[in-house]
Amino acid sequence: MRVITYNLHKARRSGRSILNEAAAALRERSPDLLLCQEVFHTHCDTERQAVILGQHLGLEHAFGPNKFYEAGCHGNATFTRLPVLRAFNIDVTQSRFERRGILHTHLEWNDSVLEILNTHFSLTGRQRRKQLETLLDAIPDGDVPVLVAGDFNDWHGFLDRRIDRERHLRSALDVLSPTARRTFPARRPFLALDRIYYRGLELEDVRVLRGEPWDVLSDHLPLEADFRIHEEAAGGA
Repeated sequence: MRVITYNLHKARRSGRSILNEAAAALRERSPDLLLCQEVFHTHCDTERQAVILGQHLGLEHAFGPNKFYEAGCHGNATFTRLPVLRAFNIDVTQSRFERRGILHTHLEWNDSVLEILNTHFSLTGRQRRKQLETLLDAIPDGDVPVLVAGDFNDWHGFLDRRIDRERHLRSALDVLSPTARRTFPARRPFLALDRIYYRGLELEDVRVLRGEPWDVLSDHLPLEADFRIHEEAAGGA
């Protein structure tokens, strides 16, 4: 299972849409699960980025709007090859200046369920700590397989220990050096803002996608990981 988390930054550069370029680059990576943040929707069906991106990739999707404008809204979108059983958005906004959310999606995996939490945390530490409490409450107890990914804006890595200690999720970044983890800004990254946490899956490889075309498609670089899911967590499949 190939997983990518990517802050799409509304897929705009110099005032024009680059969604088709981003879609082509992502299609080449052939993700099974893609978690995007800052996905923009206008009120027009033909200008809803999650719909367009899903069509380009041939993936089913769920969308959770966070911030609303006169022209539309933006939020998190989860794209998947697995059937979506249910999806709902959790509002974790701590300030009227930063509208944030967690898109919680349940995916059908043989006789079991894989739970996906796609999030975008705030820029300030106090708000992130409060948002983490809501995230921890949303993660199921026990051995249910879970993936949590998104833009955590946590360049110090302070959240990693609590997510591991309280919900037994590991960070895919643990196997990378501090330099190799960096995803922001895309042209010359020096901060590791993006994360993939997991439980009930086996990590095979993880990488930040660097260079062309990623350095001009967004202000973030994508984080990509390859997993095997444990057979016992997948209903013995």
